[in-house]
Amino acid sequence: MPEPNRLLRAVREATASRQVAGAHMSRRELADAAVAWLHETTGRTAALDAHYIAKLERGVVRRPSQHYRAALRAVLGVAADVDLGFSAHRPPALVATPPVGAVATPNTVEELLMSAAEESSGFLAWAETTNVGELTVDQMHAEVRRIAHSYLKAPTLPLFARTKALRDRAFTLLAGHQDPRRTRELYAAAGCH
Repeated sequence: MPEPNRLLRAVREATASRQVAGAHMSRRELADAAVAWLHETTGRTAALDAHYIAKLERGVVRRPSQHYRAALRAVLGVAADVDLGFSAHRPPALVATPPVGAVATPNTVEELLMSAAEESSGFLAWAETTNVGELTVDQMHAEVRRIAHSYLKAPTLPLFARTKALRDRAFTLLAGHQDPRRTRELYAAAGCH
């Protein structure tokens, strides 16, 4: 059974409806807004509907196409795919070495060395990437401050929902790749000091 994408659902439900005052954005409304955004910005038509949004939230679809992800980010007002719970790219797979006992000819040795160099280069490129920027961490800390400021003034249940959504977002980002300093900051934002 797939793991549900709770973060996408939390972000959608934290987004105000553009059609019904006081309500959160429905799956159908999100799909319609994403289709409209795609058409306005790329001229593309999309078959995105409420059922597809439900599949995303249930985790049946883990990483939609780049166009759908861009539309969802724009409509929901987030900067990165991981902010919507979509899986991040993993490091490149390493190329298998020849089996033990294989005779290495000069041609094979050169190919093996070039392959190893390409693997190293690919790994370094991956190691320098991050799914968390400084602004993302700053935004999360600002949200923690807003929650703390609202603590004695706001109803408990909505405040708890915001806190849980922030924690879930931090956990989703932690599942990605970032430098140790950002990892520490994400744990702090999630309330795990």
